[in-house]
Amino acid sequence: MLFDINCMSDFMTIKVDNMKVATFICLKLGYGKYEFILEDDEGNEDAYIIPMFIFSDIDDIDKWVSEKFDIDTVEELIKDVIINHKDELIKSLRRIVYGKLADRKSFNKGLELIEGKEKELEWINHWNDTRRTSLNDINSFALDYANMLEKEGDE
Repeated sequence: MLFDINCMSDFMTIKVDNMKVATFICLKLGYGKYEFILEDDEGNEDAYIIPMFIFSDIDDIDKWVSEKFDIDTVEELIKDVIINHKDELIKSLRRIVYGKLADRKSFNKGLELIEGKEKELEWINHWNDTRRTSLNDINSFALDYANMLEKEGDE
């Protein structure tokens, strides 16, 4: 699934294959300041939105989580994602791209032409560094968090 990340500073998209993981990332990256809007394959906005929680308290977030998933609290969601979906979480954190949906298609085409993990990472960093317009480097935060989670698994 492809989501637009709605934040005030830059256009971004993220590819996530699991709604729980998407919700976790939305809450972790923006601390409630971003919303994720699901896009369909044609680029039309679908009805699924992970809302901004900037003016919400934990009870509001818990209520939303319990309505969307078979989980009572956001704390349970976090534990579930880290324990049961850690690989998907790491993969998804590395799939944030600056730009709109059309930009993402160009990014993906460039990525298809690259061989090797080191060159892929170089392309991703170049793409994001040349398109980020704010001081908020959300992508670097996501990559650092993914690397930290991966190292935890190696220990």
